[in-house]
Amino acid sequence: MYGNDCNKTYKIHTTRAGQEHDTQKEVWRIHANNTIKHDELLETSLESIYAIVQSICNHVLNYQVYNSEEYVDIDNKQDTLQLLGCIKNLLLKWKL
Repeated sequence: MYGNDCNKTYKIHTTRAGQEHDTQKEVWRIHANNTIKHDELLETSLESIYAIVQSICNHVLNYQVYNSEEYVDIDNKQDTLQLLGCIKNLLLKWKL
């Protein structure tokens, strides 16, 4: 019998039905742990990008962002894409 973990196939020895079940559980446990670690790394990276975007804005732009209607929602979610959208909209308004 074969187990599948992230597009990798591993041979599972089937000397006993219980051993096969235990091996499958272990493969899924490892997969779940790797997924959790990946999600935590992604979350940390997104928070870092959010802080970097804020830090490269000058004080006038930061003031405008902080006073925008959407800032509370952006900051609560730490949503980098929404922050960039807000900055884009503010810059487009200034150019008009």
